[in-house]
Amino acid sequence: MAKVAIIIPKPSKANFAKSFGREVDVYSLTSKNIKKVLVRDVDIEIDVFQYDWVILVGSEPLKYFSDSTNVTDMTGLRVNSKKNKEWSEYSGFICSMNPSALFFKPEGKPIFEQTVSRINSYIDGTYVPPEPCNYTVFCDETSPEDLVDEPELEVKTSTELKMYLRAVLSSSEPVVALDTETGGFYARRAELLGVSLSQREREGIYANANIFDDEVCNLLQQIVDSDKHIVLHNTKFDWHWFIHHCGISFEKAFKEKRLHDSMILHYVLDERKGHGLKPLAIKYTDMGNYDKALDDFKKAYCASHKIKQEDFTYDLIPFPTLATYAAKDTDATIRLFNKFYPIVMNNPRLKELYEGLLIPGMRFLQRMEDRGVPVSKKRLKAAQRLLHEAIFEAEQELYADPNVIAFEKQEGKKFNPQSPIQMRVLLFDIAGYSPTGILTSTGQDSTDAEVLTKLSEFGELPKLLLKIRKNTKLLTSFINKMIDNQDTDGRVRTGFGITTTTSGRLSSSGTINLQQLPRDNPIVKGCIVAPPGYKVVAKDRMLGPLHQ
Repeated sequence: MAKVAIIIPKPSKANFAKSFGREVDVYSLTSKNIKKVLVRDVDIEIDVFQYDWVILVGSEPLKYFSDSTNVTDMTGLRVNSKKNKEWSEYSGFICSMNPSALFFKPEGKPIFEQTVSRINSYIDGTYVPPEPCNYTVFCDETSPEDLVDEPELEVKTSTELKMYLRAVLSSSEPVVALDTETGGFYARRAELLGVSLSQREREGIYANANIFDDEVCNLLQQIVDSDKHIVLHNTKFDWHWFIHHCGISFEKAFKEKRLHDSMILHYVLDERKGHGLKPLAIKYTDMGNYDKALDDFKKAYCASHKIKQEDFTYDLIPFPTLATYAAKDTDATIRLFNKFYPIVMNNPRLKELYEGLLIPGMRFLQRMEDRGVPVSKKRLKAAQRLLHEAIFEAEQELYADPNVIAFEKQEGKKFNPQSPIQMRVLLFDIAGYSPTGILTSTGQDSTDAEVLTKLSEFGELPKLLLKIRKNTKLLTSFINKMIDNQDTDGRVRTGFGITTTTSGRLSSSGTINLQQLPRDNPIVKGCIVAPPGYKVVAKDRMLGPLHQ
């Protein structure tokens, strides 16, 4: 019988043998009963080589012993040992979510049951490895030759791509999955790196965009316009890239109800977070963490070049790494579609939600994003000057305030009105205002806009701070962003999310959040202008008998 250990973050009285359905030795990362386990708290004594398998329960043991960091993605899967440690040669680590979390989130029970099933298949020797897959990369002769070192990856030249697309067009396969790899997040300002395609599970191709010509784009359009179901993951995003870089439209497929989105399908089935392609592929397929090499490169690149991960773009990834990952993306997409679509179609209410509301809503938002919002550059520049002047005047008055002078003398530095820590000292310690009782997430006295508004009833200092904060936000969050992101046609564009909330509301993200435009402030809204023949109309929800 296999010898199994479980490592948990801190001491617990939970019955892990019962949770995992087998006898286990339980160790805790720390012997201290503390809320959050830090590296300095670790005092575990375990020789992992004495065990056939070691289950890492929760994020702290996972990060300490392995090179993985995300429990949600890796629960139930084997993980690699952390390098340069005394256990670096150990190969029996398995990740697991903490069963204790089910007390607070009982909806996670199916995921934990799946986790236990996977773990026990490893331990009992009943685990069945995935069937081989067939992935192909089409690239020009100048692309790196080390692609041939990938065991599942076949490399073909650009001349064979058209033959492949014609074969897809004439095949009897009913579904085609598509995806784009891009050098940025905004189709009008970044390059298209390549396109992935799959027409059946365990197969996929990635075609480098530098071998695209009119014939390739025409063949892709014919495939989209055929009678096949076309599925993408986050269709709205890819639609922009296909139309702007390849001239390929999904309009016909949309009108014929053949256009699908595996992300929206999952949202229909479970509106909670976690609609990304990778976590869904880990959860519902045997593909595992198939883009780990890409994630590792991204982290290493950002660390060595000192850039934020959110600023990283895929054009920085070496072609072999990108191609290996991209060829699997549409395989994951078509597998998810084949799993989710029948479930949704077999439920009349879910079908109506998907076909009658969310897919049309996605199409509507795609048009909104592409149309954009017309703004006046002249008015933006005037607003920028006006806000700079208002902030400067308020700061001149602020730094003449006796309380601010006392702060700078006490602290030995210039007061920063954007620093919550300095604001607390100024308002509550030096100026003597009483805290409102509103706290931050860390339990500190808050100095947010709500607090400043309340304190403004008792003095001029909070009014000044509130004025500076509001005008600074207007300037940096709206006016400057509009100026920096105005396209050549005079419009600004943003993204709208249809699967990012659990309330049925939309979200806005990208170059600017247009859903947070200040409702009652004319400075920002005055920069939005109607093109000739149009008018700007404001409309809010109506409350009354018609809506009862």
